[in-house]
Amino acid sequence: MLCNSVVSLHTRRAYAKALDDIFTLASGRPISRVLFYEYRASMVEAGLSAATINQRLCAIPKLVPF
Repeated sequence: MLCNSVVSLHTRRAYAKALDDIFTLASGRPISRVLFYEYRASMVEAGLSAATINQRLCAIPKLVPF
């Protein structure tokens, strides 16, 4: 449903990847702001570029109340 909110096929794929990653990281915990920051920190530690991190984080605020 969330992935269908965007038009671009590439964006849908990126959103799906981000959601899979955060649900894997959550492993049963509720999606929260703390988990959001853990996800971001894990991507920084993995050496991903800022553009990649920002792209993956775009999908998450739709799930997390800020």
